[in-house]
Amino acid sequence: MANTLNLGNGNWAAKEGSLLAYNDENGNFKPLPFDFTRASSATRVNSQGLIEVVGSDQPRVDYSSGEGALLLEPSRTNLVTYSEDFNNAYWTKTNVSVVSGFSSPDGTTSAYKLISNNGGNIIARPPITQNTTHATSFYLKRVSGTGNVSIFKTDGNEEFFTLTDEWQRFTNINSVNPSNAYIGVRLYGLNDEVLVYGAQLEQGSYVTSYIPTQGAAVTRVAETCSGAGNEQVFNDSEGVLFVEVSALANDGTNRQITLSDGTTSNRVYFTYSTVSNQFQASIISSGSLIFNALYTSTDLTNYHKILIKYKQNDFSLWVNGFKIETDTSGNTPSGLKNINISSSVTSLPFYGEIKQIGYYDTALTDEQLAALTTI
Repeated sequence: MANTLNLGNGNWAAKEGSLLAYNDENGNFKPLPFDFTRASSATRVNSQGLIEVVGSDQPRVDYSSGEGALLLEPSRTNLVTYSEDFNNAYWTKTNVSVVSGFSSPDGTTSAYKLISNNGGNIIARPPITQNTTHATSFYLKRVSGTGNVSIFKTDGNEEFFTLTDEWQRFTNINSVNPSNAYIGVRLYGLNDEVLVYGAQLEQGSYVTSYIPTQGAAVTRVAETCSGAGNEQVFNDSEGVLFVEVSALANDGTNRQITLSDGTTSNRVYFTYSTVSNQFQASIISSGSLIFNALYTSTDLTNYHKILIKYKQNDFSLWVNGFKIETDTSGNTPSGLKNINISSSVTSLPFYGEIKQIGYYDTALTDEQLAALTTI
């Protein structure tokens, strides 16, 4: 059971502007790269567990979950203009001392220590678009004391957390935005000491990867990844398209991964749909819908192993080791030549984490399909 094309699964080869898939049959990377673009720098968590900045058009293999996964995100702006310099006058301090030079999640000494004086806080007032959803996040770590803190939401309310002796990213989401909105951290112990790093406020319904700032708001541009393969890689008569993916959020947007002829007339594709926690698998041949199956998950932000098998009059959807749906009537699509991490015409980009995308040029047995998708 060899892949003719396999992106990821522990075999990553990324460089500026491209990402290579692996060929299990030949034991090497295929010279048919995914084209990758992002017109800005971005951060990832590297294999050492440290936050790392990568340059424009550099794919991000992120190890936040412990295993490497391709991270693809929409455009976001960090509205906090001093995301690391908590000594700056941008941050208002009340009953708290701020000391620089402590080990931080990026492996440097960029963290600051906050020392409470009978309870204290730091706050900032970034510009906020009224009546829109925003996500706030801070990296925090307990040094001494209770570790009881809160993070101010953009409506001035608080969300409470208890810190540990390890760095963690604490977040909250808030959609009520008064004109005097602010964000910040409050310490509750009399003489508590905590470390803080990487403040972020972004407009959106979920938190994305950290965007460093040094005096101005910074935007991370959206990413695209598409176009791997050719006619020799894919089999029009039969095959299997397999993905191991997680969503960034259950946010009600269409996001696709597609094997196609470069048009909408012949394609095999997966969609995170606009229906809550729903995954859709579809096949279109010569412009006609041949196979359409739905699967509802308890949480699309968890990893799922999902595949579509196609063969003349033999189609099926498998999820996490189980056959979900079959169809025994229909023609297979023709002219299949590339995989896009989007729709076949590069709309509906897939935003999420991808551990692997695999293609097999034969219709595997049920036993093989069950083994391939078992979590």
